[in-house]
Amino acid sequence: MLKRAAILAILVAAWPRPGLCDWEYTRWGMTIEQVKSASVGDATDNPSPEDESTVGEEASLIGRFSADGFDYKVYFMFERRTKRLAGVSLHLLDQAKGQALYDYLVKKYGRPYSRLNTRMARIARWIDREHHDNIAWSALGPAGGTVRFSEFRESGRNL
Repeated sequence: MLKRAAILAILVAAWPRPGLCDWEYTRWGMTIEQVKSASVGDATDNPSPEDESTVGEEASLIGRFSADGFDYKVYFMFERRTKRLAGVSLHLLDQAKGQALYDYLVKKYGRPYSRLNTRMARIARWIDREHHDNIAWSALGPAGGTVRFSEFRESGRNL
């Protein structure tokens, strides 16, 4: 009986759960106030949320982030209906590093499962099943780069 309970506890702990996916100090589904608090002052109110917003999401908070030789302006995207964190978009500050960022993502996540290259844009997508994240890299024209993290769901809406 004890052996069954231990196996069940391990399975429950390992089972992917919504809301445990994350980007840095955030968790998908957090409120605006929770992201502000978790950021320890790095995420602040976006004075122009409509600049980066989409039909279903609003860029309510902005911040800065640096990692692995890349510096970004960060937009925290919240679902308009629920006001919960749905995505994080990182925009490279040094647009000349766009290809280096793509190469870094390939090294970290492997070959993208989806790629699109046109004269106007380049897009690549990965799934990080370990952290339950969708990762999308995009660049308009020959330079630049944006990375978007959002929750990966085994079934249902992704990206």
